[in-house]
Amino acid sequence: MDQQPMTRRQRRLLKKTEQARERAPKVRRIHAWHVISLVLGIGVVGAVIYSAKPTSSNGPTPAATTYTDKPVHWHAKIDIDVCGEKRDLPGSKSGQMVGIPLYHHHGDNTWHIEGRILQKEDITLGRFFDKHRISFDRDRIMDKKNGDECTPGKPGQVKMFVNGEANMEFREYVGQYTPEAKDHVIRIVFE
Repeated sequence: MDQQPMTRRQRRLLKKTEQARERAPKVRRIHAWHVISLVLGIGVVGAVIYSAKPTSSNGPTPAATTYTDKPVHWHAKIDIDVCGEKRDLPGSKSGQMVGIPLYHHHGDNTWHIEGRILQKEDITLGRFFDKHRISFDRDRIMDKKNGDECTPGKPGQVKMFVNGEANMEFREYVGQYTPEAKDHVIRIVFE
């Protein structure tokens, strides 16, 4: 059988077909050892990560790294007196929580400190007042600042007392343990 010579058109089509085959992606076979290597690699990485995690038999956070070793529920009564007028903490009078779970009040002028305390700075009186948007420092309380007058001609001054004794810590004062608010009274006076 004689083969006829290819026409120009046939040669061109053959060349395009060969070029297309060369450009086509090659099919790669996945061998079993590829899969086994991948699974073993993931297992080794997982084991390294798991063994690097700190463990504790007493829970997620060791007590030595926190201010309190367990959750607390402390109270303090806050009495604010500005020019002889008693002022309440702003917020709900319905008994609902005002503030955040760690430090809040229930519309009763009682500072509640509840939960595990990570740092003592978390429960300062300054942070409590800041959270409730009350201006407070050694020279101001609410809308009064040292030098403002309560009575004409007599400049007033901010004073702080804890359980009847003068206290100069003001914003840095840290709440203390007491089972009842009547046992821990913080009185802030502007007169």
